[in-house]
Amino acid sequence: MPASFEIYGKGYIVGGKVSNSPVTYAKDTWEYDASTDTWTAKAAFPYNFAWPGYFAIEGVGYVVGGQDDSHVTYVNTMYGFDPLLNTWTQRANFPEAGVGETFQFVLNEIGYVGAGTRNAAQPSATMYGYNPATNSWAQKANYPGALSIDAVGFAIDSFGYAGLGGNGAGAAYKQFYKYNPYTNSWSQIANFPGKARLGAMAFVLNGRAYVGGGICLIGSALYCVSDFYEYDPQSNTWTPVPGLPGAPRGVTGMFTIGNSGYFTGGYDWDNTTYYSFVSQFTDCSNVISHLTNTPGDRQEMKLYPNPTTEELNVAIDGIVGSKLEYEIYAIDGKLIKSGNTAQNSFRVSTKEMADGVYLFNMKDGNTNYTVKRFEVMH
Repeated sequence: MPASFEIYGKGYIVGGKVSNSPVTYAKDTWEYDASTDTWTAKAAFPYNFAWPGYFAIEGVGYVVGGQDDSHVTYVNTMYGFDPLLNTWTQRANFPEAGVGETFQFVLNEIGYVGAGTRNAAQPSATMYGYNPATNSWAQKANYPGALSIDAVGFAIDSFGYAGLGGNGAGAAYKQFYKYNPYTNSWSQIANFPGKARLGAMAFVLNGRAYVGGGICLIGSALYCVSDFYEYDPQSNTWTPVPGLPGAPRGVTGMFTIGNSGYFTGGYDWDNTTYYSFVSQFTDCSNVISHLTNTPGDRQEMKLYPNPTTEELNVAIDGIVGSKLEYEIYAIDGKLIKSGNTAQNSFRVSTKEMADGVYLFNMKDGNTNYTVKRFEVMH
């Protein structure tokens, strides 16, 4: 996961994991201008890293800790990026050693970083607030949920929110909590309605949060999903909204510019393909994708009609070299249907499937096919 934030109406992506074989981290900084849909290289971070904490306050973006280029050691250093000077400057270290895979949010010009890993990649519940005016950290109330790595955080009005994440040993969570900075206390809110996950994405538009994507367990395997939900703090309710376009993905960069949320990069469900997609969420009925590159060596698979009623057509570009296996999952991760074929085009009955969004996964042991989402509407 890279660091990501918005400053003066532009988005920034810093560092992150760019390859899994061999494991490779980056230190480059990129600025995104939504008005021209262009990226510009900026001053590089001091070293390669991934999985940091991050936030922006008063025109400065901060990167906290993360795993360094050893791919083993987490650090506690923090640097601030000034886009006007195009420079990185070291700031006060995070108070605990080896911090990474945290949640973060900003309240009243204080940057909060909590949970995630400490020292030898051990899950933690501690949270600290950083005050740029004094260049100092202060300990805050511990996160009340299960010890969580790769949880997600956001702020609405004067309150912080954090939830989801996993324990690094196969468990993932759906709980969400609200932080009150005036009383330095947490309270539980409505659980996330989708499947438990870590490495999800979140942004806030018009007083509501949008949370989705990320990595969950389906059976015994890790799997990325693309479903999204809107959280209304006034009613304490979650509502499904359109999911990410293209392949499901997790651990992306994310920032908000104006009335749009943007997701950048991330990787696919089997952790082998890394993307440079940029997806823009503009409202509850419109998700568009642009600046999209070819997703590695994956074969193209088409599903139609979408939405469908009684039958889904599946078509694969090229020649099928062996028997194909397919699986259909509900958006909550439940296996709905599976089968196999030796044809490059076939049909699957959806007559008895309930209305909703599903994930279609195809595999033959040699070729990877991009996971597709489709909708059933009777």
